[in-house]
Amino acid sequence: EVHLYGSSFGTMVVADYMATNPSGVKSVIFASPALSVPRWIRDSDILRATLPPQMQRDIEKNEKAGTPNAPEYQAAMMEYYTRYLARK
Repeated sequence: EVHLYGSSFGTMVVADYMATNPSGVKSVIFASPALSVPRWIRDSDILRATLPPQMQRDIEKNEKAGTPNAPEYQAAMMEYYTRYLARK
């Protein structure tokens, strides 16, 4: 018997595993579930739209260019993380 715990992206892993009908699973706990990548992308796009316009442009530009280490990208993402992902 096992108890499974999935957090954030890990909830997708646990959900996929559970779809195989494994034996011996006593319980499953989903914490802060991210059960759908397309839904997660839509939700994050909605949240990104609340950032100042310049930060939105910096994120878009650097994601297209593949330059996630650019200082302006890092600053914009830190603002996003502070607003929506950081636990205080």
